[in-house]
Amino acid sequence: MPPGERSVHELLEEELETLVTVSDATEENRIKNLAHIAMLSSTQPEINRENVIKALPTLLELMSDSLPGSKLQLNAMASLSGLAVLDEAITEAMLDRGVVDRLKTSVLPACEDKRHGSGLRMNVAVMTSALVQGSSRAGDLLVDAGLVQLCLDMIVAPLLNNHGVEDHATGADVELVEAACDVLCQMCSTSPALKTRLWELGGLEACARGMMWSENNNMDVCVRALMALGMFLGGDSDEEKTTRLQRLCNFPGAITQLVRLMRQDTDPDCAAISRQIFAALASHPALKDQAVAAMRLNDHQQQAFLH
Repeated sequence: MPPGERSVHELLEEELETLVTVSDATEENRIKNLAHIAMLSSTQPEINRENVIKALPTLLELMSDSLPGSKLQLNAMASLSGLAVLDEAITEAMLDRGVVDRLKTSVLPACEDKRHGSGLRMNVAVMTSALVQGSSRAGDLLVDAGLVQLCLDMIVAPLLNNHGVEDHATGADVELVEAACDVLCQMCSTSPALKTRLWELGGLEACARGMMWSENNNMDVCVRALMALGMFLGGDSDEEKTTRLQRLCNFPGAITQLVRLMRQDTDPDCAAISRQIFAALASHPALKDQAVAAMRLNDHQQQAFLH
């Protein structure tokens, strides 16, 4: 590092100190301060956890007490998300200080107000994923608070701008669903118990809905949904796996969509993951006939289109 140039660690420490010590900062300066914390923490630098924990009361207050959907609130949430993944002790401190309760009471109700656009929901999804990544006990708290259900709803019914997948979803819709699919992946990879709770909320159907986004050429959404779907279907007992594969088969158009995805050449990752999932279906004695029928239907539809 050149002489006189400060490290990201030093810059972040300075911004945290400013947040805590400058009590009379203007709203504009506070917004900038929070933006810097969010940006610097996203680089995942080494950090003195005690200095972060000291700043948590201020950050949590700004998140819960600011005008819903305001830059102040959104930047406070972004800062908390960035800091949560730096150290498990930091995430635990957030949970101990009631971050989930604050999200439930101060942020979740405002997410139903379309005037706030997609920004508030996006921050909820990112923060949910960060908390689950940072602490093994965060997932159950977030499920109980209704925040995970909100993320599932973002995938199943992306109607923030009155746009469904079939109605030319906006860029904001796509980014929102990507973030919600990231929550699914993070929760599925955390623990079998958490995956079971997600299953009970309709997580598998949300994954199946997510892979339909390829019809709008939104392959980034699709690959995330397929990754989560693969996690749902793997690593469980034979009985659980059969139940989940059957439920996937029962989702309208799911198997046919898997066939389309494994045969497309736009995204190799989507093709590879969908091929693995389809192979699990085709090799199952009770489900292979449905898998073969879907493949034949896809072939028939392609031939009809060509002629």
